[in-house]
Amino acid sequence: MLHKLFWLPLVLIIFLVFGIFSTSSATPVTINYTADNLVRGWYKIGDVSNPLPLGAHYDNWRFADQFTFDLEHQLWQLIWQAENSDCINSKPNNPGGFLAEVSITSGFAMNSTLSSSQWEVACVPQCLELPSDWDSLSWTTATEWGRNNDPTKIWYRVNKGAVQGISGNAQWIWTEANFDMQGAPGPGDSVFIRATIYPAPEPSTCMLLLFGIVGTLGMMYVKSKPQH
Repeated sequence: MLHKLFWLPLVLIIFLVFGIFSTSSATPVTINYTADNLVRGWYKIGDVSNPLPLGAHYDNWRFADQFTFDLEHQLWQLIWQAENSDCINSKPNNPGGFLAEVSITSGFAMNSTLSSSQWEVACVPQCLELPSDWDSLSWTTATEWGRNNDPTKIWYRVNKGAVQGISGNAQWIWTEANFDMQGAPGPGDSVFIRATIYPAPEPSTCMLLLFGIVGTLGMMYVKSKPQH
């Protein structure tokens, strides 16, 4: 009888775990971002391309804007359109940059995707309208220009600290050319920043959780058996 008391909860937990991951239709995602100098637009792309409202701080890089919404369990892309609006006076102390943190709550855990060289960027002239096919842009690997919490970087120095609400390990990213470098985006040019996320819990994570539960209950069962 005793072993049944142990294996019955195990069966119930297995159904509960797989029920959570199979029936849950959406994952909460929180996004914090800012851009130097401003964000002209941003988009959530899954089944269709959906423009999203700009935050109150779209033109003030010192403050991050935050949005939280649910994403269905599939591959998604988040795309921002940013501009270094003062790059007509381009010089070493007037860079363009983008900074973001995407926090995903999956099952029982939370993980964050930080802006870094694993994100992508595309630079287009100001006369180009928004593309109907985002993949038509010439996407390249983003260039990192320093962490949010790096006191040697201009954003930290000017702001007298890191931008609040975004991880200190998130990188300011931009195109390959920045500051007064030849080929840097010109006045009014748009820089598109793309992050690809997959909010669904990874199968390996689910299996590790299940094995952990099985192992724990198994040890409890062994310890509960009478010793001969």
